Formats: sequence, structure tokens, C-alpha cells
Amino acid sequence: MKQFASIFIMLTVALTLAGCGGGIPKTKLDTKELQEAFASSDAKSQVDSAATALNSGNFSGGLTTLVEVANGELSTDQLDAMFDILTQVQKIMAEDQEKSDEAAWTATRKLSDLLLTKEQ
Repeated sequence: MKQFASIFIMLTVALTLAGCGGGIPKTKLDTKELQEAFASSDAKSQVDSAATALNSGNFSGGLTTLVEVANGELSTDQLDAMFDILTQVQKIMAEDQEKSDEAAWTATRKLSDLLLTKEQ
């Protein structure tokens, strides 16, 4: 639940500042922690594929792949890395409307809901 509150607060702040034209620094996507968390996992190739999609700006594709990965068993490090990448993508989409679409927002909600059930 703590993770959800953190994500909600960061997203709210990002949206508020973006709406005010507050000149917030643009968030940079960093998939390194995510890829490291799954380096010795059976899901490594899926996570690498998701990271490639996310880094190319295909947020809906990358997040959809991560939803598939999140349906399996996750370690604490993997769960934390998933929450982190989700937060980064949400911030990027909030900062730049051109980088977001309905499919990407739907994928963020699906991943968020799934991760929250895993956290409990």
C-alpha cells in the first residue's frame, strides 16, 4: 500500500506541475535496475524486450509485456524494480502528452493493479 501511495503522490505532483508549466525537469527512463533485477530470471528475455520497447517510446507494448511478467512469481527486488519503472513511465507520460495514449495509460493501470496485489 505504501508503494501505491508513493506512486499516486508522485503522479499527482508531476501532473500538477506539468499543468502549471512549472518547468519541471524531464524524467529520463532508466531500465537498468529493471533489467538487473531479472538478469538471472526465466523472464529475462521478456524483460529485455519490454525494456527495448520502453526505451523506444513504445510504452503500451513495453508495459503490456511487463504485465505478462508480473503474472509470475516476483522477488522483492523484482517487484520494486517494476514499481520503479512504472513510476518513471507515468511521470514521462504526464510530462509529455505526446508520449502517452489511452493504451499506455490502460497498461499502467493494469500493471499497477497487478503489482499492488503482489505487494500484499
